[in-house]
Amino acid sequence: MSSSAPPLGDDALIPPGLPLEAAAVWVGHACWAELRLHELLTRWLAHEPGDEAVARLWSLRAGAVERAAVWHQRLPELREMPRRGFVRPSTHDVEAWFDALARSAEEGDVDRSLAAEVVLDALHRGYEAHRLVAVGPADAPVARALVDAIASLDRPPIGEPAHPHALPTGLVPPLP
Repeated sequence: MSSSAPPLGDDALIPPGLPLEAAAVWVGHACWAELRLHELLTRWLAHEPGDEAVARLWSLRAGAVERAAVWHQRLPELREMPRRGFVRPSTHDVEAWFDALARSAEEGDVDRSLAAEVVLDALHRGYEAHRLVAVGPADAPVARALVDAIASLDRPPIGEPAHPHALPTGLVPPLP
């Protein structure tokens, strides 16, 4: 039998990944962040005058809802763990930051396209960081979803945060 991969021995360890509930909590946070982004983009589209900006925001909005749907599908379907209980912000800081971003955009203190780019950058960073955690055998669906989500965000390689001080809402908390 010819194989290019070395055989797995008794000492080969596959990391276990997170427990089911902890993994589902993270997926629920990702779903919430994408839904919140979708909500903001929907509001912003109602007030955006430029055709080019409208097309970009529509595209971003479609991506956010697609990613949210994928995250929602990855939540467990157990009576003991209802899906709705997982779809929530990761911290009060994240929820407050999104609220402040919404207010700033409504008041005209922040460019909506710039705000969207900052959120996308923060999601990209959070998804990249979670790739290091979603490593267990049961994590394969989430790991695939992470790869797809990162690709759909169409971001440059991780470097400095995009426009870290460009928003009056303060620094972006870790997302999701």
